[in-house]
Amino acid sequence: MSFKIISVILSSLGVLGTLVPMVPGTPLILLAALIYAIATKFTVIGWGFIISLVLMSLVAEGLDYFASVLGAKYFGASKYGLIGAIIGGILALILLGPIGILIGPLLGSIGIELIMGKNVKEAIKVGIGTIVGKFGGSLLSFIISVIMTALLLRRIF
Repeated sequence: MSFKIISVILSSLGVLGTLVPMVPGTPLILLAALIYAIATKFTVIGWGFIISLVLMSLVAEGLDYFASVLGAKYFGASKYGLIGAIIGGILALILLGPIGILIGPLLGSIGIELIMGKNVKEAIKVGIGTIVGKFGGSLLSFIISVIMTALLLRRIF
């Protein structure tokens, strides 16, 4: 199989992976670039380009992981609610798999805010903020992955 085809397949899976929990979207795009760079002895894709993709990938992954916490904070979460969102995300991921990434931060932030004395309406608002942040982070990660893939494919073709 051609290294161009492998790179196209991996980068396409990477873009889709940004929309599916627990699939390493932008790292797959980075892997596609590395494979093509090695296959062409870094004549088409150089280290500067690889480093720029690494930086974009780190930003995308960071946004994806921390956006739910930022969303919760924007919607009024206390520091305990933020901790609840993080712990809820981790526990739900372990117990429920990929779907836990969505449910855990929501339930964790709402549960802790209720325990800390917020009324149900305020706690649910924080939980909604957690989900809004998560979707916002996923959207930004998706956009970055599309940019990464477009830049890669432009180099390859």
